[in-house]
Amino acid sequence: MEILYWHWIVLGLILVISEILTPGFFFMWMGLGSLVTGFVAYFFPGMPFAATGTLFVLFSIVFCYFGRIFYKKSSREIHKSTLNQRGNQYIGQKFTVEEGTVNGVGKVKVGDSVWPFRSSKEYKAGDTVEIKGVDGITLLAD
Repeated sequence: MEILYWHWIVLGLILVISEILTPGFFFMWMGLGSLVTGFVAYFFPGMPFAATGTLFVLFSIVFCYFGRIFYKKSSREIHKSTLNQRGNQYIGQKFTVEEGTVNGVGKVKVGDSVWPFRSSKEYKAGDTVEIKGVDGITLLAD
């Protein structure tokens, strides 16, 4: 049986569809390699199976390599999220002191709520304090 160009295209479509049904990004790159091999076999009919098989392997390796680079680059662009870490969202912001510090502990007004904060400096009500960090639910100031 001779392997024709449309065999490679069908194999590529099967691999791309199986990528949708399975987790990961492996079958997609092999599917693209198979599709490109099918198009090359279409434009160069009569290529022996060894040649098209070698092209499939080479195209798959190239697509896997560039796919890995693309995946690493796109995953690096994801910023560290502060979702569900509300206190971390306040680092670097300035707030008004609601209750002055007693023994280094006071309260600041954050939006419509009041948060405890710790500081080595003494603050009185109405002062402005900049948040430098978080320890549990306690904000840390300078």
